[in-house]
Amino acid sequence: MTFESLITRRLINRERLCLSVLIVFFVGALNFLLWRAAEYLQAYHYHIGLPQHFGGVVALPTCLAMLLGSIFIFARFSFGYFVGFYLFSIVAGYLWINTFSVLDYNQGAAFWLAALSLVLFLIPALATKKVSIERRPFVLPKRSPEAILIIAIGVLGASSFHGFYLVGIEGMIDHRDDIVRSAGMNYILGNMVGAAMPFALACFIEQGRRTMCAVLIIVTLLYYPVTLTKMVLFAAPFMVFVAVVSRWLTLRLTVMVSLLVPLLIGVIAIAGLDWETIKASHWRWEAFMIPAFRFVAFPSLALEHYLAFFHEHPLTYFCQIGPVKRLLACPYHEPLAFVMERAFDMGRMNASLLATEGVASVGPVFAPLVLFGCGIVFTVANIVSAHLPARFVLISGAMIPVTLLNVPLSITMTTNGLALLLFLWLLSPSDLRLWRSDRSVS
Repeated sequence: MTFESLITRRLINRERLCLSVLIVFFVGALNFLLWRAAEYLQAYHYHIGLPQHFGGVVALPTCLAMLLGSIFIFARFSFGYFVGFYLFSIVAGYLWINTFSVLDYNQGAAFWLAALSLVLFLIPALATKKVSIERRPFVLPKRSPEAILIIAIGVLGASSFHGFYLVGIEGMIDHRDDIVRSAGMNYILGNMVGAAMPFALACFIEQGRRTMCAVLIIVTLLYYPVTLTKMVLFAAPFMVFVAVVSRWLTLRLTVMVSLLVPLLIGVIAIAGLDWETIKASHWRWEAFMIPAFRFVAFPSLALEHYLAFFHEHPLTYFCQIGPVKRLLACPYHEPLAFVMERAFDMGRMNASLLATEGVASVGPVFAPLVLFGCGIVFTVANIVSAHLPARFVLISGAMIPVTLLNVPLSITMTTNGLALLLFLWLLSPSDLRLWRSDRSVS
């Protein structure tokens, strides 16, 4: 064994040790958050009593979650790894919630089927065998990142005519309905924030163009007043966070830390305090509600409610997807988020592909097979990005896993930029630094 291979093996073992610690820490923090927030979450049909053998009750969901998490200790980094870990967080949270569910459905079967769905998704999604794509229609021109920035500014200007509100999070809901845009503009905005601007930012980072990075980040922040969504508000900070952390940590550690940090913010905010004190403190309440509850806990709660609803109501058989709806008779004439809002009075309940393409479409029994098919989408993503630097894939694809926490795969593909991102990756040169022929530009 050569000295270099010995050092490499030691580094891999050290990384795996760190990943193991983070998995245990993540599952523990997630369970603590859900346990501590049980009093608040009673409105979401989730309540923890005090069973006599509490430790025995929580042992199974905790151990199973850690067992599923161990997959990410040995899998190699890929875009599918990034997405897969975020879906793992949904399943890990659901396993805990399932144990204390008060909703009427077959919790025992759903518990194991949720775990199986994740495993079958990960089988194709974690496939990282490089496949050389010899022939491409063309390669993107070297000024593509600058062109994306110019287009982003133009879209921002056009959108501002429909409404531009410099309001905080509290004023977001009050003014959101005042913004009326065409469906086409909504598609453009979603693709810009979800794919085009993260792609351009990753290009500028790869080329070392800090000024252009700063300009693009500012433009991304300015998209919030014209959209008034939390996703857009936190898009720029999240991309910067991923870019900075990935300079100092390995890519797999960065993926886990990107979800662990929002979770820990919420845990720290509510630890050791009663809910009256938490609600009286503005920063503690917002720290719990936005990064921890909406970002991490709510997707698991949504999966639980979809399981309960479609246990008693007709399945969609994918008729919630526009083109399918035109071909098949559909029992629901409005988006599933509105259907769930009326059923549970919990607001519009958007949900991940686990709940929509899976449970809502074919039911929990056949959901694992659908999740396997969804995983193949990310096999394709791994193939078209295999020739690119791994850190570039991480940064340019950062918004897609976040989106998939609360948005179906079909909508993410078209409205939130996944299809566009795959197209950009496919047509990008292997060495993105070749695009930078004039250093004076930045």
